[in-house]
Amino acid sequence: MDDQPALDDQSRAQLAELAEVIAPRWGDLPAASEIALSQAPLDRVLALRPDLLAPLKAVLDRVRGRPPEAAMEKLESTDAAGLHTLLTVVAGAYYAHPDVRAALHYSGQQAQSLPRDGFGAEELVIEMMQQPPIYRKVD
Repeated sequence: MDDQPALDDQSRAQLAELAEVIAPRWGDLPAASEIALSQAPLDRVLALRPDLLAPLKAVLDRVRGRPPEAAMEKLESTDAAGLHTLLTVVAGAYYAHPDVRAALHYSGQQAQSLPRDGFGAEELVIEMMQQPPIYRKVD
């Protein structure tokens, strides 16, 4: 099990403010604050990607105390890796949320099976199978 403690309340509040800048309400899509992104959605992302916890903490520490817009500007201009980490976490939490998926009319990945009568390129395989072997037998 991972020894790293989860994000504290102050870090979660800071992430919530940054997420609001990244994912504000837009049309039918809810704002990050409307889905409580810094709570259960964040926990799901960090459970799936525990490797993002330490870099996320580091990013939040680097911009602590700055207004959200200024923090984003600082990351954009001086910390591309930190910005990438923050955007990965926020986007993962945001787009995996059921309300966002419903607003996008996205029900998730669906298994697709090929029709039983073939896959549509049998003529290529049949032509190839009718050719003589193109390998050498090794003794």
